[in-house]
Amino acid sequence: MGGFSEDGQLIGIYVDSNKFYFLYNEKKYEVIPDEISCINERTDDGKRNFQVKITDKVVCDITYKPYISPCVLTFGDNEDEFDYFLYLSNLMLSKDSILSFIKGMNRLKNS
Repeated sequence: MGGFSEDGQLIGIYVDSNKFYFLYNEKKYEVIPDEISCINERTDDGKRNFQVKITDKVVCDITYKPYISPCVLTFGDNEDEFDYFLYLSNLMLSKDSILSFIKGMNRLKNS
């Protein structure tokens, strides 16, 4: 699963041979779920900061302004549901969420 930031940076996660990978531009990191942390926080100016650390080293740090096309929103929709980086950070929220992602991807592959 991957996507691009508004300035063209590639960010994604995937599973291969039961191993979890984080992809950032041309770099891919094979990661043990205990060694990766991801935050996505609002900044004071209304933007969001998406940051990934692997073994306490920042490998990705993107500040962005969430953009949601008004054409895709309907009454009652939550804008956060359309924020790719927020979705990605929720998938990498904890060791358990990463392990669930790995398990789910393996199920898809084997079905």
